[in-house]
Order: sequence, then C-alpha cells, then structure tokens
Amino acid sequence: MLKNIRISGKIIVSFSLVVATVFLFSVVVFTSLGQIRNAKLESDQAHQTINTVNDLLNTLVESQNAMRGYVSSANKQFITRIDEYQASVPQRLATLEAVLPPETVQSELAALRQAITVFNDEMAKTVAAMSNPALLNQTRTEIASTARLTDIRNIIGKLDQQEQAVVVQRTQAANTAFQTGGLTLAIGGGLTTLLSVLVGMGWYARSQHRL
Repeated sequence: MLKNIRISGKIIVSFSLVVATVFLFSVVVFTSLGQIRNAKLESDQAHQTINTVNDLLNTLVESQNAMRGYVSSANKQFITRIDEYQASVPQRLATLEAVLPPETVQSELAALRQAITVFNDEMAKTVAAMSNPALLNQTRTEIASTARLTDIRNIIGKLDQQEQAVVVQRTQAANTAFQTGGLTLAIGGGLTTLLSVLVGMGWYARSQHRL
C-alpha cells in the first residue's frame, strides 16, 4: 500500500511539473500577444494623428490659396471656400486634443491654436482690405507676406515627428514581443516534450523492471 502511494505521488509530481511548465510558458506567450496588440493599437493611433495633422495643414494651405485667389481676382467665390476650409479646422483640433498626451495638448497644441488664430485674423484683415479701393494695390503687393504658415508648419512638423517616434517605438516593442513569444513557444514546446519523454521513459523503465 505504501509503495503504491509513493508511486502515485511521483506520478503527481511529474505531471504537475509538466503542467507548471506549460502554464508558465503560456503566460509568457499570452503576455507577449497582449503587448503586440497594445503596440499595434498605439501605432495605429499615431498614424491617425499624423494623418489628422497633415489634413489640418493641407486645409490651412487651401485656405491660404483661396485668400490669395480672392485678392488676385476679387472673385467672391473664394470667400466661400475660405469659410468652408475654416469651418473644418475646429473639428480637427478637437480630434487632436482627444488623442494627444495632456502635456502635448498644453504645449504644442495650445501654440498651434494660437498660431491658427493669428493666421485667421490676418486672412480676415486681408479679405476686408479688398473692400477698400484705397488699400487694393497695397493688399495685392503685400499678399506674399500676409497670413504666413511658417509658425503653423513648425508646430505641425514637431507633432508629426513626435508621432513618427511613437510609431517607431511601438513597432520595435511589437517586434520584441513577437520574438519573445516565438522563442518562448519554441523553448516551452521543446522543454515540455523533453519532460514528457523523460517521465514516460522513467515509468516505462520502472514497469519493465517490475516484469
């Protein structure tokens, strides 16, 4: 009876060792999968932010072009275009505020809002000046230096670089997690197989010895 209990205990210990090994490596693999998933989500979000800041810049460029078109031709259809472009800016800024880190919102995004306000004010003054015949020639002469996008481009460029860095970091993190998961699967599978074979051989040898 005591001998049978000892044999049962050894079986339990051996089986528990295999189960513990499988469990340990499974935890590592699932953790790696979670890291890969999170890295992909963060990378996708960074790509969306990059698209948003580029769309914002393109919108402001088109708004500037419409202003210059109006100054050049006095065609009021350009004013309609300016209004349409400007109407889409707040939504893009709100999107950026929702996804950017708080410190970036307080620094770069706040500076971007201020730069856009200055840009819009200069455009409004230029459009208004077109209604004054006495200012017409001066307005057309100075159009190249009015409502410039230099400050806005600098800020958007900084935001773009920050998000590009996030993409690189998240891609590296995903690759590292993938390598860890793959290596864990290989080692875990091999070790589990080896333990199973050794346990099986041990009990086979014991059973043969009894015969």
